[in-house]
Amino acid sequence: MVHTAWVNGPISTVAPVKRVLQRGLQRGLQGLSGAPERLLRAGFGDPPRSDRGIEQDLRTHVLLSLARRAGIGEIHELPPAKARRHFEANGALLDLPATPLAEQRDFELPGPAGPLQARLYRPQPRPRQPS
Repeated sequence: MVHTAWVNGPISTVAPVKRVLQRGLQRGLQGLSGAPERLLRAGFGDPPRSDRGIEQDLRTHVLLSLARRAGIGEIHELPPAKARRHFEANGALLDLPATPLAEQRDFELPGPAGPLQARLYRPQPRPRQPS
């Protein structure tokens, strides 16, 4: 049975399908969180490298690949408000602890058409590990 949603008049199945894909993404991320690196590379390929040769974190690569396949799109291409809502709704999937901040400060930078608003996030220093 196909579930449908009423969107501005015509019947559309896009929204329910997208929700199913997003739920699958959530379950997939939870299951993949402990998967061996070899399995992740086999399923998603090697992560891209920066122009300096630094490889993207493998689990970040998997997350972005799954989001692309689920039709969510590239988070960096979304308008800031929509990207923020998306991260607030799905960010817990990453299961990362919050980074304690030593400082959060708003300031202005000079721009070609006037000042630009900026925000600095400075994390607390990590405790040194005994050697």
